[in-house]
Amino acid sequence: MKNILKIAVITTVITLVACSSPEAEAIVDYHDGYIKNVSDKVEEIDTINEKSLTSATYEQAYAIQKEELLPIINAIKEYMHSNEPEDESVTKYHNLRLKQVNTWIEGFEIQLDALEKLTAEEIFESELNELIAGAQTKISESFELAAQAEAELESLVSEYNLEVIE
Repeated sequence: MKNILKIAVITTVITLVACSSPEAEAIVDYHDGYIKNVSDKVEEIDTINEKSLTSATYEQAYAIQKEELLPIINAIKEYMHSNEPEDESVTKYHNLRLKQVNTWIEGFEIQLDALEKLTAEEIFESELNELIAGAQTKISESFELAAQAEAELESLVSEYNLEVIE
């Protein structure tokens, strides 16, 4: 069980204050929505994932991830895919966040699929470990993409003279 990855989304939780331009307002609105619909769910995801990691059996871990984590993950996925910014200033930032979240979700899906196969006795524990390593690679990639998105956000904050309130 200890080899199952702990899922987390890296983001900087900040509040942006716009300075009157439509572009600045669009950036603030987008970021506020991202915080509310993605970042704010991280603590809940971590709590549920920890519950899964401390389960007595793989079957219990799989059930927790499928029944409790998957709906949250799907809500995040739906939010990100339904969000199509109209403002050019937000498009690059959104695309970076979308790629980050998609990669993170791929890691989760690999993990969930591996647990499902193990509980169905389609794979052995050694194969589970290989699949989990692949999931961890995806999660690591999502952290790198998060850093790129954060850099883009910093650029937007600077370009549009936004105030950051942490």
